[in-house]
Amino acid sequence: MKKITVNISYAQIAVFDPALSQPFNNWSPAHTAQGFAWRDGSVSFRTLRDVMRCNIVVSDATTFSPSPNSIRSIQVPFRIPASGQVEIASIEDSAVVELPPGEVALYCEMSSADEIRFSFVRGIPAAFQLLHVDDQLSPCYPLLTTAEPA
Repeated sequence: MKKITVNISYAQIAVFDPALSQPFNNWSPAHTAQGFAWRDGSVSFRTLRDVMRCNIVVSDATTFSPSPNSIRSIQVPFRIPASGQVEIASIEDSAVVELPPGEVALYCEMSSADEIRFSFVRGIPAAFQLLHVDDQLSPCYPLLTTAEPA
């Protein structure tokens, strides 16, 4: 488990391959309503507030148990690149974490306005799922699972 702190701006936190030349995603109204914008190598999640200092917990796991305090929880497929480097960033701040490369189910779980947990879970099928939806989200189904670089 790794703990980092990132300053959030524009109500988004992104997880991506740091080798991408345009790592952030363009948000459509559908992306905003569902709480994430995904493309291969990059996913952006809508945060609970526009601007905040956020404590982030990163774990590499084989199982996922949702927190009973979860306000918002989303699962998406993600590929950790061969370098093992994954960048977690907002527009103004970022941190790089090292994880074993491979395909994972990435869970983004927001338990409070200033805490986000990213769980990179191996060995389970990855899917696009909204596991816990708060009143800021109003998704349409099927979920939009493509995005363009910003």
